[in-house]
Amino acid sequence: MDRAVNELGLNRLKMGLPASIEHPHNHFADFMAGNLSFGAWVNTWKTAVNDNADPFVMNPAGFQWGQLDDMIENIVIPMRQRLRSRGEPAPLMGTFGDSQTDPFDHKRAPEEYAEFLLAIYLHMQSKYGFVPDVLEVINEPDTGPVSWSPGQIGAAIVAAGQRLEAAGFTPRFAVPAASGVDLANLIFDAVIRTPGALKYISEISYHRYSGVSDANVQGIGQRAQQYNIGANMSEHIGSGFEDLYTDLTLGRNTAWMQFGLALCGSGVNDGGGIYYRVDQSDPARPVIQPRSRTPFLWQYFRYIRNGAQRIAASTSDANVVPIAFLNANGKYVVVVNAAAQASFTIGDLPAGVYGITFATDSESNGSLPDVSMATGQKLPATIPARGVLTVFGK
Repeated sequence: MDRAVNELGLNRLKMGLPASIEHPHNHFADFMAGNLSFGAWVNTWKTAVNDNADPFVMNPAGFQWGQLDDMIENIVIPMRQRLRSRGEPAPLMGTFGDSQTDPFDHKRAPEEYAEFLLAIYLHMQSKYGFVPDVLEVINEPDTGPVSWSPGQIGAAIVAAGQRLEAAGFTPRFAVPAASGVDLANLIFDAVIRTPGALKYISEISYHRYSGVSDANVQGIGQRAQQYNIGANMSEHIGSGFEDLYTDLTLGRNTAWMQFGLALCGSGVNDGGGIYYRVDQSDPARPVIQPRSRTPFLWQYFRYIRNGAQRIAASTSDANVVPIAFLNANGKYVVVVNAAAQASFTIGDLPAGVYGITFATDSESNGSLPDVSMATGQKLPATIPARGVLTVFGK
Protein backbone atom coordinates (compact mmCIF):
# COMPACT_ATOMS: atom_id res chain seq x y z
CA MET A 1 0.00 0.00 0.00
CA ASP A 2 2.88 2.37 0.80
CA ARG A 3 4.42 1.73 -2.59
CA ALA A 4 1.14 2.01 -4.45
CA VAL A 5 0.52 5.46 -3.00
CA ASN A 6 4.03 6.90 -2.68
CA GLU A 7 6.05 5.13 -5.38
CA LEU A 8 3.44 4.57 -8.10
CA GLY A 9 1.27 7.52 -7.10
CA LEU A 10 -2.18 5.91 -7.25
CA ASN A 11 -4.78 8.30 -5.88
CA ARG A 12 -8.12 6.82 -6.92
CA LEU A 13 -9.63 3.42 -6.14
CA LYS A 14 -12.02 1.24 -8.10
CA MET A 15 -13.94 -1.37 -6.11
CA GLY A 16 -16.01 -4.17 -7.60
CA LEU A 17 -19.62 -4.56 -6.42
CA PRO A 18 -20.65 -8.10 -7.41
CA ALA A 19 -24.31 -8.88 -7.97
CA SER A 20 -23.95 -11.70 -5.43
CA ILE A 21 -24.09 -9.16 -2.59
CA GLU A 22 -27.84 -9.67 -2.96
CA HIS A 23 -28.11 -13.34 -2.01
CA PRO A 24 -29.45 -15.34 0.96
CA HIS A 25 -26.24 -17.41 1.24
CA ASN A 26 -22.79 -16.17 2.30
CA HIS A 27 -20.44 -17.74 -0.24
CA PHE A 28 -17.56 -15.56 0.94
CA ALA A 29 -17.73 -17.18 4.38
CA ASP A 30 -17.62 -20.61 2.71
CA PHE A 31 -14.50 -19.61 0.79
CA MET A 32 -12.76 -18.15 3.85
CA ALA A 33 -13.54 -21.29 5.82
CA GLY A 34 -11.98 -23.45 3.12
CA ASN A 35 -15.27 -25.02 2.11
CA LEU A 36 -15.30 -23.45 -1.35
CA SER A 37 -12.40 -23.33 -3.81
CA PHE A 38 -11.31 -19.98 -5.22
CA GLY A 39 -12.65 -20.86 -8.67
CA ALA A 40 -15.97 -22.01 -7.30
CA TRP A 41 -16.26 -18.84 -5.21
CA VAL A 42 -15.54 -16.62 -8.23
CA ASN A 43 -18.33 -18.39 -10.10
CA THR A 44 -20.81 -17.18 -7.48
CA TRP A 45 -19.97 -13.48 -7.85
CA LYS A 46 -22.38 -12.67 -10.68
CA THR A 47 -25.47 -14.52 -9.46
CA ALA A 48 -28.05 -12.55 -7.49
CA VAL A 49 -31.15 -13.76 -5.68
CA ASN A 50 -33.83 -11.18 -4.96
CA ASP A 51 -34.18 -10.32 -1.27
CA ASN A 52 -37.97 -10.22 -1.67
CA ALA A 53 -40.63 -9.29 -4.20
CA ASP A 54 -40.92 -5.67 -3.09
CA PRO A 55 -38.09 -3.34 -4.24
CA PHE A 56 -39.17 -0.75 -1.68
CA VAL A 57 -38.95 -3.07 1.35
CA MET A 58 -35.41 -4.21 2.11
CA ASN A 59 -34.89 -7.64 3.69
CA PRO A 60 -31.59 -7.45 5.64
CA ALA A 61 -31.14 -11.23 5.44
CA GLY A 62 -31.07 -10.96 1.66
CA PHE A 63 -27.72 -9.13 1.50
CA GLN A 64 -24.26 -10.49 2.27
CA TRP A 65 -21.54 -8.02 3.29
CA GLY A 66 -18.51 -10.24 3.95
CA GLN A 67 -16.74 -9.80 0.61
CA LEU A 68 -17.48 -6.07 0.41
CA ASP A 69 -16.32 -5.46 3.98
CA ASP A 70 -13.14 -7.44 3.34
CA MET A 71 -12.29 -5.22 0.34
CA ILE A 72 -13.05 -2.04 2.24
CA GLU A 73 -11.12 -2.96 5.36
CA ASN A 74 -8.07 -4.52 3.69
CA ILE A 75 -7.70 -2.37 0.57
CA VAL A 76 -9.87 0.75 0.51
CA ILE A 77 -9.30 2.02 4.04
CA PRO A 78 -5.51 1.43 4.07
CA MET A 79 -5.22 3.28 0.77
CA ARG A 80 -7.46 6.11 1.97
CA GLN A 81 -5.40 6.48 5.15
CA ARG A 82 -2.17 6.81 3.18
CA LEU A 83 -3.66 9.38 0.82
CA ARG A 84 -5.21 11.35 3.67
CA SER A 85 -1.82 11.44 5.40
CA ARG A 86 -0.56 13.24 2.28
CA GLY A 87 -3.40 15.73 2.62
CA GLU A 88 -5.15 14.35 -0.48
CA PRO A 89 -8.65 13.08 -1.14
CA ALA A 90 -9.15 9.43 -2.00
CA PRO A 91 -11.92 9.20 -4.62
CA LEU A 92 -13.67 5.83 -4.68
CA MET A 93 -15.44 4.30 -7.66
CA GLY A 94 -17.76 1.33 -7.31
CA THR A 95 -18.33 -0.91 -10.35
CA PHE A 96 -21.35 -3.20 -10.55
CA GLY A 97 -20.51 -6.63 -11.95
CA ASP A 98 -23.20 -8.81 -13.53
CA SER A 99 -22.23 -11.36 -16.17
CA GLN A 100 -24.87 -14.07 -15.90
CA THR A 101 -28.47 -14.34 -16.97
CA ASP A 102 -30.43 -15.72 -14.03
CA PRO A 103 -34.11 -15.93 -13.08
CA PHE A 104 -33.56 -12.64 -11.24
CA ASP A 105 -31.51 -10.02 -13.05
CA HIS A 106 -31.12 -6.38 -12.01
CA LYS A 107 -31.08 -5.17 -15.61
CA ARG A 108 -34.74 -6.11 -16.00
CA ALA A 109 -35.80 -4.46 -12.73
CA PRO A 110 -34.56 -0.87 -12.34
CA GLU A 111 -36.23 -0.40 -8.95
CA GLU A 112 -34.54 -3.57 -7.70
CA TYR A 113 -31.22 -2.19 -8.97
CA ALA A 114 -31.98 1.01 -7.04
CA GLU A 115 -32.67 -1.03 -3.91
CA PHE A 116 -29.39 -2.92 -4.39
CA LEU A 117 -27.36 0.28 -4.53
CA LEU A 118 -29.27 1.88 -1.67
CA ALA A 119 -28.52 -1.17 0.50
CA ILE A 120 -24.79 -0.80 -0.28
CA TYR A 121 -24.74 2.95 0.39
CA LEU A 122 -26.63 2.59 3.67
CA HIS A 123 -24.34 -0.23 4.81
CA MET A 124 -21.14 1.63 3.93
CA GLN A 125 -22.30 4.92 5.42
CA SER A 126 -23.39 3.26 8.65
CA LYS A 127 -20.30 1.07 9.09
CA TYR A 128 -17.48 3.13 7.52
CA GLY A 129 -18.75 6.69 7.17
CA PHE A 130 -18.24 6.98 3.42
CA VAL A 131 -19.80 5.78 0.16
CA PRO A 132 -18.58 5.60 -3.45
CA ASP A 133 -17.95 9.00 -5.02
CA VAL A 134 -19.00 7.63 -8.39
CA LEU A 135 -20.69 4.41 -9.45
CA GLU A 136 -20.06 2.64 -12.75
CA VAL A 137 -23.57 1.41 -13.54
CA ILE A 138 -22.54 -1.89 -15.12
CA ASN A 139 -19.20 -3.31 -16.21
CA GLU A 140 -18.99 -3.97 -19.97
CA PRO A 141 -22.71 -3.93 -20.79
CA ASP A 142 -21.91 -4.79 -24.42
CA THR A 143 -20.49 -8.23 -23.62
CA GLY A 144 -22.70 -11.31 -23.46
CA PRO A 145 -24.29 -12.64 -21.42
CA VAL A 146 -24.25 -9.27 -19.58
CA SER A 147 -26.03 -7.52 -22.47
CA TRP A 148 -27.52 -4.46 -20.82
CA SER A 149 -29.25 -2.26 -23.39
CA PRO A 150 -28.80 1.53 -23.30
CA GLY A 151 -32.44 1.80 -22.23
CA GLN A 152 -31.85 -0.54 -19.31
CA ILE A 153 -28.77 1.44 -18.24
CA GLY A 154 -30.69 4.71 -18.44
CA ALA A 155 -33.64 3.34 -16.47
CA ALA A 156 -31.29 1.99 -13.79
CA ILE A 157 -29.58 5.40 -13.49
CA VAL A 158 -32.87 7.26 -13.06
CA ALA A 159 -34.32 4.79 -10.54
CA ALA A 160 -31.12 4.56 -8.49
CA GLY A 161 -30.37 8.26 -8.72
CA GLN A 162 -33.80 9.22 -7.41
CA ARG A 163 -33.72 6.60 -4.64
CA LEU A 164 -30.24 7.55 -3.42
CA GLU A 165 -31.03 11.25 -3.61
CA ALA A 166 -34.19 10.75 -1.55
CA ALA A 167 -32.06 8.99 1.09
CA GLY A 168 -29.75 11.99 1.37
CA PHE A 169 -26.91 10.83 -0.87
CA THR A 170 -25.43 12.63 -3.89
CA PRO A 171 -25.38 9.93 -6.59
CA ARG A 172 -22.93 10.24 -9.47
CA PHE A 173 -22.72 7.64 -12.22
CA ALA A 174 -20.15 6.68 -14.88
CA VAL A 175 -21.33 5.13 -18.14
CA PRO A 176 -21.07 2.97 -20.10
CA ALA A 177 -17.78 1.16 -19.23
CA ALA A 178 -18.08 -0.55 -22.60
CA SER A 179 -15.39 -2.97 -23.74
CA GLY A 180 -14.57 -0.85 -26.79
CA VAL A 181 -13.99 2.86 -27.37
CA ASP A 182 -16.32 3.04 -30.38
CA LEU A 183 -19.10 1.27 -28.49
CA ALA A 184 -18.65 3.55 -25.50
CA ASN A 185 -19.47 6.59 -27.63
CA LEU A 186 -22.49 4.93 -29.21
CA ILE A 187 -23.90 3.55 -25.96
CA PHE A 188 -23.35 6.83 -24.10
CA ASP A 189 -25.31 8.74 -26.74
CA ALA A 190 -28.17 6.27 -26.41
CA VAL A 191 -28.16 6.21 -22.59
CA ILE A 192 -28.52 9.97 -22.22
CA ARG A 193 -31.69 9.88 -24.32
CA THR A 194 -33.42 8.39 -21.26
CA PRO A 195 -35.23 11.35 -19.65
CA GLY A 196 -33.58 12.30 -16.37
CA ALA A 197 -30.45 10.15 -16.79
CA LEU A 198 -27.94 12.85 -17.75
CA LYS A 199 -28.58 14.70 -14.49
CA TYR A 200 -26.80 11.94 -12.56
CA ILE A 201 -23.94 11.18 -14.98
CA SER A 202 -20.53 12.58 -13.98
CA GLU A 203 -18.22 10.54 -16.25
CA ILE A 204 -18.09 8.84 -19.60
CA SER A 205 -16.15 5.60 -19.03
CA TYR A 206 -14.69 3.11 -21.49
CA HIS A 207 -12.27 0.22 -21.95
CA ARG A 208 -9.65 -0.13 -24.68
CA TYR A 209 -10.24 -3.70 -25.87
CA SER A 210 -11.69 -2.82 -29.30
CA GLY A 211 -12.60 0.05 -31.58
CA VAL A 212 -9.45 1.96 -30.64
CA SER A 213 -8.59 4.86 -32.95
CA ASP A 214 -7.61 8.46 -32.45
CA ALA A 215 -11.01 9.52 -33.80
CA ASN A 216 -12.90 7.33 -31.33
CA VAL A 217 -10.78 8.42 -28.38
CA GLN A 218 -11.31 12.02 -29.47
CA GLY A 219 -15.04 11.27 -29.47
CA ILE A 220 -14.75 10.47 -25.76
CA GLY A 221 -13.06 13.82 -25.14
CA GLN A 222 -15.64 15.70 -27.19
CA ARG A 223 -18.50 14.23 -25.17
CA ALA A 224 -16.72 14.98 -21.90
CA GLN A 225 -16.30 18.59 -22.97
CA GLN A 226 -19.83 18.93 -24.39
CA TYR A 227 -21.53 17.65 -21.22
CA ASN A 228 -18.97 19.05 -18.76
CA ILE A 229 -18.21 15.64 -17.26
CA GLY A 230 -15.10 13.57 -16.62
CA ALA A 231 -13.67 10.93 -18.94
CA ASN A 232 -12.43 7.67 -17.50
CA MET A 233 -10.50 4.85 -19.18
CA SER A 234 -11.48 2.44 -16.45
CA GLU A 235 -9.86 -0.82 -17.61
CA HIS A 236 -7.36 -2.19 -20.07
CA ILE A 237 -4.90 -5.05 -19.90
CA GLY A 238 -1.96 -4.03 -22.06
CA SER A 239 -1.89 -0.22 -21.98
CA GLY A 240 1.23 1.73 -21.15
CA PHE A 241 2.32 5.34 -21.13
CA GLU A 242 1.69 5.79 -24.87
CA ASP A 243 -2.03 5.00 -24.46
CA LEU A 244 -2.15 7.12 -21.32
CA TYR A 245 -0.83 10.12 -23.27
CA THR A 246 -3.48 9.63 -25.98
CA ASP A 247 -6.27 9.28 -23.44
CA LEU A 248 -5.15 12.38 -21.55
CA THR A 249 -4.89 14.53 -24.67
CA LEU A 250 -7.45 13.34 -27.22
CA GLY A 251 -9.72 11.69 -24.64
CA ARG A 252 -9.46 14.51 -22.07
CA ASN A 253 -9.27 11.85 -19.35
CA THR A 254 -9.73 12.72 -15.69
CA ALA A 255 -9.12 9.12 -14.51
CA TRP A 256 -7.21 6.17 -15.96
CA MET A 257 -6.21 2.68 -14.90
CA GLN A 258 -4.94 -0.66 -16.17
CA PHE A 259 -6.77 -3.62 -14.55
CA GLY A 260 -5.68 -4.41 -11.01
CA LEU A 261 -3.28 -3.29 -8.33
CA ALA A 262 -1.39 -6.57 -7.95
CA LEU A 263 -1.49 -10.34 -8.32
CA CYS A 264 0.29 -12.93 -6.24
CA GLY A 265 2.43 -15.78 -7.52
CA SER A 266 5.82 -16.43 -9.05
CA GLY A 267 4.35 -17.26 -12.46
CA VAL A 268 2.27 -14.13 -13.04
CA ASN A 269 3.08 -12.86 -16.53
CA ASP A 270 3.42 -9.21 -17.47
CA GLY A 271 0.47 -8.56 -19.75
CA GLY A 272 0.10 -4.94 -18.73
CA GLY A 273 -2.86 -5.54 -16.47
CA ILE A 274 -1.30 -5.10 -13.04
CA TYR A 275 1.10 -2.62 -11.48
CA TYR A 276 2.86 -5.04 -9.11
CA ARG A 277 3.51 -8.75 -8.76
CA VAL A 278 3.85 -10.26 -5.29
CA ASP A 279 6.25 -13.21 -5.60
CA GLN A 280 5.47 -15.65 -2.79
CA SER A 281 7.99 -18.32 -3.74
CA ASP A 282 9.33 -17.87 -0.23
CA PRO A 283 6.17 -17.23 1.84
CA ALA A 284 8.22 -15.80 4.70
CA ARG A 285 9.83 -13.20 2.42
CA PRO A 286 7.41 -12.08 -0.29
CA VAL A 287 8.96 -9.87 -2.95
CA ILE A 288 6.99 -6.98 -4.48
CA GLN A 289 8.04 -6.36 -8.07
CA PRO A 290 6.80 -3.54 -10.33
CA ARG A 291 5.76 -4.77 -13.76
CA SER A 292 7.57 -3.47 -16.86
CA ARG A 293 5.11 -0.67 -17.67
CA THR A 294 4.81 0.55 -14.08
CA PRO A 295 7.91 2.81 -13.81
CA PHE A 296 6.87 4.63 -16.99
CA LEU A 297 3.36 5.15 -15.64
CA TRP A 298 4.58 6.46 -12.29
CA GLN A 299 6.29 9.28 -14.16
CA TYR A 300 2.72 10.47 -14.74
CA PHE A 301 0.85 9.15 -11.70
CA ARG A 302 3.34 10.28 -9.08
CA TYR A 303 3.40 13.93 -10.11
CA ILE A 304 0.01 14.72 -11.70
CA ARG A 305 -2.28 14.87 -8.69
CA ASN A 306 -6.01 14.99 -8.05
CA GLY A 307 -7.44 18.30 -9.25
CA ALA A 308 -4.64 19.05 -11.73
CA GLN A 309 -5.55 21.06 -14.82
CA ARG A 310 -3.93 20.28 -18.16
CA ILE A 311 -2.36 23.26 -19.89
CA ALA A 312 -1.00 23.73 -23.41
CA ALA A 313 2.36 22.24 -24.33
CA SER A 314 3.95 22.08 -27.77
CA THR A 315 7.17 20.75 -29.28
CA SER A 316 9.43 21.43 -32.25
CA ASP A 317 10.62 17.79 -32.28
CA ALA A 318 8.13 14.98 -32.91
CA ASN A 319 10.41 12.54 -31.07
CA VAL A 320 10.03 14.53 -27.84
CA VAL A 321 6.34 14.85 -27.00
CA PRO A 322 5.28 16.89 -23.92
CA ILE A 323 2.15 17.17 -21.82
CA ALA A 324 1.83 19.76 -19.06
CA PHE A 325 -0.32 20.27 -15.95
CA LEU A 326 -0.86 22.79 -13.22
CA ASN A 327 -1.49 20.98 -9.94
CA ALA A 328 -4.01 22.23 -7.41
CA ASN A 329 -1.12 23.39 -5.18
CA GLY A 330 0.08 25.76 -7.92
CA LYS A 331 3.06 23.62 -8.96
CA TYR A 332 3.75 22.86 -12.63
CA VAL A 333 4.42 19.40 -14.08
CA VAL A 334 5.74 18.65 -17.56
CA VAL A 335 5.93 15.02 -18.71
CA VAL A 336 7.91 14.24 -21.85
CA ASN A 337 7.64 11.02 -23.87
CA ALA A 338 10.91 10.47 -25.73
CA ALA A 339 11.25 8.06 -28.64
CA ALA A 340 15.03 7.82 -28.10
CA GLN A 341 17.91 9.50 -26.26
CA ALA A 342 17.29 13.25 -26.31
CA SER A 343 18.46 16.56 -24.91
CA PHE A 344 16.03 19.46 -24.95
CA THR A 345 14.91 22.59 -23.13
CA ILE A 346 11.54 23.56 -21.68
CA GLY A 347 10.49 27.18 -21.81
CA ASP A 348 7.82 29.34 -20.16
CA LEU A 349 8.03 27.70 -16.73
CA PRO A 350 7.66 30.12 -13.83
CA ALA A 351 10.64 30.79 -11.58
CA GLY A 352 11.28 28.15 -8.93
CA VAL A 353 13.06 24.91 -8.14
CA TYR A 354 12.30 21.88 -10.31
CA GLY A 355 13.03 18.22 -9.83
CA ILE A 356 13.66 15.91 -12.80
CA THR A 357 13.12 12.15 -12.86
CA PHE A 358 12.94 9.63 -15.70
CA ALA A 359 12.31 6.00 -16.56
CA THR A 360 13.82 4.02 -19.43
CA ASP A 361 13.87 0.33 -20.29
CA SER A 362 17.09 -0.08 -18.29
CA GLU A 363 16.63 2.55 -15.55
CA SER A 364 13.34 2.73 -13.66
CA ASN A 365 14.25 5.39 -11.10
CA GLY A 366 16.55 7.78 -12.92
CA SER A 367 16.98 11.37 -11.78
CA LEU A 368 18.85 14.55 -12.66
CA PRO A 369 19.98 17.32 -10.29
CA ASP A 370 17.38 19.89 -9.26
CA VAL A 371 17.27 23.03 -11.36
CA SER A 372 16.68 26.53 -9.95
CA MET A 373 14.93 28.63 -12.56
CA ALA A 374 14.76 32.41 -12.82
CA THR A 375 11.98 34.12 -14.76
CA GLY A 376 12.51 33.77 -18.51
CA GLN A 377 15.05 30.96 -18.30
CA LYS A 378 14.73 27.66 -20.15
CA LEU A 379 15.10 24.40 -18.25
CA PRO A 380 17.60 21.92 -19.81
CA ALA A 381 16.97 18.19 -19.56
CA THR A 382 18.40 14.97 -20.98
CA ILE A 383 16.99 11.46 -21.09
CA PRO A 384 19.57 8.75 -21.89
CA ALA A 385 17.25 6.46 -23.90
CA ARG A 386 13.65 5.90 -24.94
CA GLY A 387 11.33 6.56 -22.04
CA VAL A 388 9.48 9.15 -20.00
CA LEU A 389 10.97 12.18 -18.24
CA THR A 390 9.10 14.38 -15.76
CA VAL A 391 9.89 17.92 -14.63
CA PHE A 392 7.99 18.96 -11.52
CA GLY A 393 7.86 22.07 -9.37
CA LYS A 394 9.07 21.67 -5.80
